[in-house]
Amino acid sequence: MFVRKSLFLPVAIASLWPTANAAALSSAFNDWVIVPKVRVGPIGKYTSVQALRSIMPNAVMRHQTDSHGEKTIVIYRTTNRQHSAPDLTIRWRKRHRVISQITIYQFAGPWRTPMGIRMSTSLESVHKANGVRFMLIRRKGYLHAKSFSGGKIPENIEFAFRQPTAAGDLRQTLPADVHSGHPQVQGKKFRIVGIVIHFP
Repeated sequence: MFVRKSLFLPVAIASLWPTANAAALSSAFNDWVIVPKVRVGPIGKYTSVQALRSIMPNAVMRHQTDSHGEKTIVIYRTTNRQHSAPDLTIRWRKRHRVISQITIYQFAGPWRTPMGIRMSTSLESVHKANGVRFMLIRRKGYLHAKSFSGGKIPENIEFAFRQPTAAGDLRQTLPADVHSGHPQVQGKKFRIVGIVIHFP
């Protein structure tokens, strides 16, 4: 899956650039609500590439196709991609021609779930919102949550957490798998820097 191998590098890039450049998405959306399995703002499972251009006419889009023929569009906030981080990555299934996954990056806008979870929400807050502890997978400077153990957060959404002031490799301080209530992560100021939504 795309997210398993590719989520963390773009998120890492996104965390390096300030928000001085206004995102191309800002004027496109009045709806910033993420409903897992249903929609990301005005973008739903059956949104076509053509419809996407109508929704975001000023966005810069880079098309990619993998070896299986699946299409991905990376959407940037500025025309100068060399000095800009992506806002969204949208992946389509070739056979069904439907969206399978949307990745939202750190400075993409005020996206939020119906539970109020958004970029920069703390790990502690997500832990409380879920109601039960969940497992985190360590990825260098990130913790990745992709399963919420039957809690209140749906299983079709994932979060990448990072400590804002700590760029070190977490492999030196944390085990490969750690739960959200563990003393080694509670109180350490981990915050969301990436969100992935899956469409079944």
